[in-house]
Parts: sequence; structure tokens; C-alpha cells
Amino acid sequence: MIGDFWFCINVDLAREPQSCYTNYAFSVSSEDFEMMADKIQNSGAHIFKENTSPGESLYFLDPDGHKLEIHVENSEARIAGKKANLGNWKNVEWFVMINYFLLIVKNER
Repeated sequence: MIGDFWFCINVDLAREPQSCYTNYAFSVSSEDFEMMADKIQNSGAHIFKENTSPGESLYFLDPDGHKLEIHVENSEARIAGKKANLGNWKNVEWFVMINYFLLIVKNER
């Protein structure tokens, strides 16, 4: 449980893993970003993506390979920026929940 937010992840053994951008992002203050980024990088965590979004971000893998992000901007600013410049986000459905947001990307094949 994270505050008033919870989520469930199901395992489907019949489904093959797919590489995607999906990651869990955590907001951090601008004062704490550099210290946290240094600790993550010095831990040997794999950095899987360079930041190209507004604000400071660090994209890294946890020991189990889950994609995580620390980001200085808050979720409201991130959503507004992505909606203003859709780029690769054209097939995104937005579900905004109080202080958290969830993106669902429609896979159009």
C-alpha cells in the first residue's frame, strides 16, 4: 500500500515478456535529486534510458529488472507536458487518480 493508492500485478505465464517504456516513477525534490541519483548510480544499478523529458529524471533498473524512475517534476506538470506535445504518446489513455497517474498505452497492430 502506498498512501491511499494500491495496484495489483498479475502474472500470465502464457504471455511472452515484451520490452517497453513502462516504469514506475517517483517524485523527488530538486534538493534531493542529485544525492539520490548519485546513490543509485554508485550502487551499480543499470541505467536503462537517457532523460529526454522536461525536468531531471534518472531511469534505472532494480535488482529484479523492474524499470524505475526518479523525477523532479510533479505528475501534473509531466501530464500537461505530454498532452501538449504528444509525439510518441498518441495512443496513450490517461487515467488520473488523486496524486498518482496511470498510463495505458493502446497497442495498435
